[in-house]
Amino acid sequence: MYSDSFLKTCYKKLDSGLQKFNLDLGIVSHIENEIYHLLAVRDSSDTFKVGENFPIGDTYCREVWNKGASVSIPMKNDEQKIQDHPLYPNLPLQAYISAPILYRSKIWGTINFSSLNSKPAFNRDDVQYAERLAADIAAAMFENNSI
Repeated sequence: MYSDSFLKTCYKKLDSGLQKFNLDLGIVSHIENEIYHLLAVRDSSDTFKVGENFPIGDTYCREVWNKGASVSIPMKNDEQKIQDHPLYPNLPLQAYISAPILYRSKIWGTINFSSLNSKPAFNRDDVQYAERLAADIAAAMFENNSI
C-alpha cells in the first residue's frame, strides 16, 4: 500500500527522533475510522509490531487525535503528569511526545516517541522538532504519491 521510498522516510524520521529524544520507542501511525494502524515501528523492547491495530481510544495518541495538536508529557512548566493518564496503569510510560501528521488539513496519523524509562521534561524546541518530523512525513506522502 505504501511505497518503499515513503516507508524509508518514515524510518529515517523515527531514527532521527529516537536519537534526539534518547527514547526507546518510535511509531509512525495512520489513523483511519478511529483505528490506530502501526505503519513504521522502532521498538527496543520488541513489544509493538508493524501492522498491529488498536482503537485510537486505547492509545496515548488519542490525546493528539482529540486535541488536534502535538502532545508531550512531561512538559516543562506543565502540571500534567503522565501517571495521571488513564492508560498509564496498563502501559506505564515515563515519557511521551507526539505530533500529528497532517494531510489535506486533517490528522492522517502521528509520529510519536516514548519510553518506559524516566526522561527530563520536554521543552518547546522538542515539540517543534517532532512537528518538523511529522511535516517531513506529510511531504513524503505527496512526493511519493503514497496516499
